[in-house]
Amino acid sequence: MDHWRLAYLGIRQVPRELSEFELATFFTFSKRERVAIDSRRTDLFRLAVALHIGFLRMTGRPLGSYKQIPTVLWRHLGRQLNVKPPDLGTLRSLYDGNLKTLSDHQRFARDAINFRAIAEHQRRYVIRWLKEQLTGRPERGQLTNDLKRWFYEHRIVIPPERMLRQFVVQA
Repeated sequence: MDHWRLAYLGIRQVPRELSEFELATFFTFSKRERVAIDSRRTDLFRLAVALHIGFLRMTGRPLGSYKQIPTVLWRHLGRQLNVKPPDLGTLRSLYDGNLKTLSDHQRFARDAINFRAIAEHQRRYVIRWLKEQLTGRPERGQLTNDLKRWFYEHRIVIPPERMLRQFVVQA
């Protein structure tokens, strides 16, 4: 994994300012991804799933509905998809309490870029892997970052911080 990607792993919201490099790297889509995005029924839902795909690609985590979305990102996505960007600050008004649609969009993004939730056998493996990492290592501070990298490299959605800490404690 490129070292510059590590700064994004596990963050829970879109940075307020995004560079052209970040927009191009995380929020520009392949032809296959565009076909998947274009399969959604409305322009607003196409923008939403594109946002979820880009955020998951950037961070390894799903995007919640209450997070602030920068205007520059909406404009970039609108240009990418040839649709008018919405006047939304957050996704909250888009989902308006409909967690089923939010969950569907998060799952859609995960499937579109081949990420998956952690399976039980992977959880057991992670605990063994962490035990190996701890051998001869008195300091545990870097372990959660190592764990985030491991999940991302294995295309597994990065779990919440509390679960990451539980993995370290179990090891």
